[in-house]
Amino acid sequence: MLTEWKDATSYRQGERGKKKPTAWETTIAGYRVWVSCQHLHYPDRWVWTCRDLGVTEPKVIGSLIDFPTETAQSRALMAAREVAASKISKLKEFIDGRSC
Repeated sequence: MLTEWKDATSYRQGERGKKKPTAWETTIAGYRVWVSCQHLHYPDRWVWTCRDLGVTEPKVIGSLIDFPTETAQSRALMAAREVAASKISKLKEFIDGRSC
């Protein structure tokens, strides 16, 4: 299944279409995943967030020179799925009573 990414760049007035996008977002099953290559605090790194999964601070997934946008988007989705899987595992432990 092809994931549709949308431009999520914060542009100044009149910049849209004139400036290259630096942030993208996609929503899968109601979870918004965001990825950027020019975050204020990480200007030379790829970062991602997914507030719905509790990842509210940007997480670094690689340097800008390492890979293209599509690879960063793919890595962001993999990282988000790993967080989701970890949460599911912990919930199963809680349900089964193994977490006391």
